[in-house]
Amino acid sequence: MAWGLSSANFITALWSLTLAQRKALIPSMVLVFGGGGLRMLIMVVSIITIMMLRPQWMTLYCLLLLAGYVFYLIIEVVVIHKLGLVQGK
Repeated sequence: MAWGLSSANFITALWSLTLAQRKALIPSMVLVFGGGGLRMLIMVVSIITIMMLRPQWMTLYCLLLLAGYVFYLIIEVVVIHKLGLVQGK
């Protein structure tokens, strides 16, 4: 369940980045940062849900969710860099 949520988070992040590339600067930033906040809220709600329904799964679920989040975050940064979305000076 944790890896599935991490994977859905990653797919949603890539989808919002592709949409943001087609928009003007301000709406695209709202889409990326607002989408990031919404995705984080969904993860927190899932942790609270697991905590209330299956407290014995709490540690393992949080560790797997963290591992999946970090793994996909690294891939997301690499994809952003490869696509040239971050422009350094």
